[in-house]
Amino acid sequence: MEQVRKDAESDPELKKALDDMSKTKTRVSDTGEQLRTRAEAQEAKMRAMRQHMSNAQQRTKNLFEELRKQMPHADEAKEGSTAAKPSRLSQFHVPDWMKSAGESAKKVGVK
Repeated sequence: MEQVRKDAESDPELKKALDDMSKTKTRVSDTGEQLRTRAEAQEAKMRAMRQHMSNAQQRTKNLFEELRKQMPHADEAKEGSTAAKPSRLSQFHVPDWMKSAGESAKKVGVK
């Protein structure tokens, strides 16, 4: 490289090419630094997003566990009861007009 610089002193074209190369070299290193900075910013953003998602997942899990504890059949489930549990729909009163004709007839005693 030292020889090229010596030759560039006597040859104007070589000197211009050497100057262009040094400018390009500086520009490339600046571009590389900018890309590195952007990549680091993206990594930080991704870490923050992962942490946020993890927190939301944990919060959701805790809320569902609390909800499960507050449900009326939670005690039965903990005891390991194998008896047939009534469905959630059967726990509610169904008005007569919603029942089928057969169920209404049984209630009145019609055969």
